[in-house]
Amino acid sequence: MTAAEGGRRFAACAVIPVYNHASTAADVAGAAAAILPTIVVDDGSSDGLAESLAPLTGRTTLARHQSNLGKGTALRTGFDTASRLSATHVVTLDADGQHDPADIPRLLEAARANPDAVVAGVRDLKRDGAPPARRFANAFSNFWFRVQTGIGLKDTQCGFRCYPLGLVRRLRTTHGGYAYELEVLVRAAWLGAPIVQVPIRADYARPESRRSHFRPILDFLRISYLNTKLTAQALALPGSVRARMSSLDPGGSSPLRRLLADVRDVLRENADTPARLALSVGIGLFFGIAPIWGLQMAAAAVVAHLLRLNKAIALIASNISIPPLAPFIIFGSLFAGRWLTTGRPLELSLEAAGKLTLKDAFNSLIEYAIGSIALGLAVGTAGALVAFACALSFSRFRKSAAGGEVEEVRGADTTRPACGPAGSAGCAAIGGAADAAGAGAESTAGGTVGSAAAENAADDAKKCAGKNQAAGGAIKG
Repeated sequence: MTAAEGGRRFAACAVIPVYNHASTAADVAGAAAAILPTIVVDDGSSDGLAESLAPLTGRTTLARHQSNLGKGTALRTGFDTASRLSATHVVTLDADGQHDPADIPRLLEAARANPDAVVAGVRDLKRDGAPPARRFANAFSNFWFRVQTGIGLKDTQCGFRCYPLGLVRRLRTTHGGYAYELEVLVRAAWLGAPIVQVPIRADYARPESRRSHFRPILDFLRISYLNTKLTAQALALPGSVRARMSSLDPGGSSPLRRLLADVRDVLRENADTPARLALSVGIGLFFGIAPIWGLQMAAAAVVAHLLRLNKAIALIASNISIPPLAPFIIFGSLFAGRWLTTGRPLELSLEAAGKLTLKDAFNSLIEYAIGSIALGLAVGTAGALVAFACALSFSRFRKSAAGGEVEEVRGADTTRPACGPAGSAGCAAIGGAADAAGAGAESTAGGTVGSAAAENAADDAKKCAGKNQAAGGAIKG
């Protein structure tokens, strides 16, 4: 189906991956082919699929895998075939009869209205009678998709979608199988592609729709691993870095430049004002001293993420408890805890250590916990204030430096307008001023000698006029 939308070419086709669904694939492919060009990808079927598709010869395009490579690879093969057919958009649907090809026009309508968007079919799983396990898996996937992208998508596991082919072929994906469709959706969102939801029907009444090639243990582990990786990236990396990681297009820059850009963006994320940068430092210092050994960096990163502060700066600051500083932090915590709980200073002596009882050790542990929290608050506050002052001073220095450059440029423009076609009026003004100055000088000196300033101005005007005349513009001085 080809059409021009507002001068933009729109050519859609359908891709149907099939693995051992010979009883339903022909009906689904035939119904889809009646609406738009259709590609069927046989992913190594062994149930007579080729014979069942024989009546559709000439109406569909068939691509074959010699062995079963998984749904992700089958979809990639379909996208490659669609690209060779000069398609701009691809509608994907399952071959088991769960998806109704009559809903294809609804997805195409949304795709025409939003040609850069991924159009996602949304099922009403409860209404359509989906098994409870599928409803739970979909809700579980929806939750993590929202964590990873901030988008509330109602159905992240539906394979009935319309993709812009240019977007899909630009994505850097590393997972196959059933995880591929989820990764495509997340990385498309990270690249800024809109996601449009369209309600569709799903048929779970027929036995074929309930029969799935999903392997409960292996495929669940693969999807869980993908979710863990994507969630970690969403929590740790700014959007610009995730977008670069999701694209195959390097943007014309070298790997070193991209690495430096990633480091720059990581350090700049949520640190756009002195206050946010200072809070990131303070949070990191506090948790680096807090009595949660082994969890200090994780706690700093999570709190910074929740408060929308810079996680990298908070992580760096949380490393204050490095070995050279650890003894001073422990002693300071014990000293502060003893003074806060008893009002007395900490006594350090061999005699006191020899009299230490189990109860004294427990009390010292409590004092350490209280003291470390107090010390963390004090050091975090002091560090935040120092960071705020430094960031504020640097910000003012940059503004003043930028202001000086602007004034210098303005002065240059005012003193000597540029030559060339755009500067013709300025050159004419110089020429007029030079003539007037020269005439005044000549009358003052008896008509023999002009002032040096007038001669210089006249020379500048002549040079500028010559440049403009060479460019095709005549100037009258």
